[in-house]
Amino acid sequence: MSEPKDTRRMAFKVGLLQFVLLAASGLIFLLNQTAMTSAALAGAAIGLSGSSAFALISLSPGNGRSAGAMLFSVYVGQASKYFIILAGLIMAYSVLPEIDRHRNVLALLAGVLLSQCAYLVAPYLRARSTG
Repeated sequence: MSEPKDTRRMAFKVGLLQFVLLAASGLIFLLNQTAMTSAALAGAAIGLSGSSAFALISLSPGNGRSAGAMLFSVYVGQASKYFIILAGLIMAYSVLPEIDRHRNVLALLAGVLLSQCAYLVAPYLRARSTG
């Protein structure tokens, strides 16, 4: 019975880590205000939106669903995550000023990749109340 609660808690930790990365990128942008930091901020926001879509779709409540239906919702969630990330990257490339100069594209991709690294870090963050 506690497995869906643990899964939702882990998804919350991933989202929280991604939001912290987004806030750090935003703070750096406010202090620096360069095209590279705005690209990193956009990349972190794109990664957060894709992961949020995945969590909303794949962790939808379904107490009486079959294993096949739950697996299908995970596949749909993962596909929607990749679609949102790809669409966000295309949109950022066409909207952000000076994205094609210097290393701005690398900053955009680094923001997306670092936001996805939250999946690697979140399992190691243990709740202090468990034990």
